[in-house]
Amino acid sequence: DCPAGTSNNHDNTNENNHDAAADCTTCNNGEYQNQAGQTSCKDCDAGTYRGTTNDNQPWDGNANGNNDGMNNVNDCTVCGAGKYSEQTGQILETTCLDCPAGSYLVDSSTITLHNQVSDCTICGEGKYNIQTGQTSDTCLNCPQGKYLEANPSGGDSLAIEHDAEADCKICSPG
Repeated sequence: DCPAGTSNNHDNTNENNHDAAADCTTCNNGEYQNQAGQTSCKDCDAGTYRGTTNDNQPWDGNANGNNDGMNNVNDCTVCGAGKYSEQTGQILETTCLDCPAGSYLVDSSTITLHNQVSDCTICGEGKYNIQTGQTSDTCLNCPQGKYLEANPSGGDSLAIEHDAEADCKICSPG
């Protein structure tokens, strides 16, 4: 069987396609395989990516050979703080998108906190932020005499409702 980190997608009609280490192929960019004897590799999860190291090459036959670094889901790198990705099988860190202005994302290591834009925390009531990709709560207070509701539209709070000082409304007299 081909080891984890590789696959053999040759059909079973020709035994010569299953008798050498080189018949096993290392996983492509953006993929991993954590089980032996598989016919394909798995896409890295949304919120992660895996770059180009020994990708799509014949396996070298060594126990910790050129399949190392693609044999575990943890070989896929989580998008950094302030970033997320909703796509699977990504190969470059640049495919991780900045959280929109009006939000931030502190976490830097939990896959399930980087796989959708809603993982970005919206600035709270009375706060806004004009920067994208923020890695901490750098939301600014509305100027004195102005306010900003947590959910101005009445539904889920949207980053676009907290992305500019102009979102802050003038307080009513009294």
